[in-house]
Amino acid sequence: MIIKILSLSLLLLSPLGLDWNKHHPTVPEIPDYTYYYGDVYFSPIVYVGREDILGLEAEIHLHLTRHKIAKAVLILGPAGMDEYNCKKKYKEVVNFLNKKYGYYTHTSQIKEAEIEDLVFSAKCYPMIMGIETIRTHWKTPKYQVDAYLLGDPDGLYIEITYTDRNRIKKYTKDQESKIIKKLSKEL
Repeated sequence: MIIKILSLSLLLLSPLGLDWNKHHPTVPEIPDYTYYYGDVYFSPIVYVGREDILGLEAEIHLHLTRHKIAKAVLILGPAGMDEYNCKKKYKEVVNFLNKKYGYYTHTSQIKEAEIEDLVFSAKCYPMIMGIETIRTHWKTPKYQVDAYLLGDPDGLYIEITYTDRNRIKKYTKDQESKIIKKLSKEL
């Protein structure tokens, strides 16, 4: 009984309620999502949400390493988000992530230089044009979480990337040196 309670609590703390330690020889099922395409051998595995999240359509992309989840991307939008409500929706998402992972580590806003010369009728129009992006970052002992507000001519999106920090490839000083030499070779 205690093991079941511990397993459930770990699952609730894990991103998207997924079991990141489970070996997946086949495409995993995700409650409230429909498998769309992909395979355990060829990432990503894409799922489409059956229900909206905060009034936004949802999609999940799973990336597996050795049949275990290494990264998951939750994409919210474009349906449900427009040039007038995107920053409000992003703040809502950030507030919920703060409740789950603690207050974010840092946030950054990237604006292209031409944004200063333009006048916009809506706050989110620079994102649709691709000249503004907002990123918020959380770091837990096991996961790295990044939320992005971005857009393109097809719409606005909130992308939340969850990465298992134990599955991020780490390089030794020698390996880093070899990579730098290879990257700096002239063609």
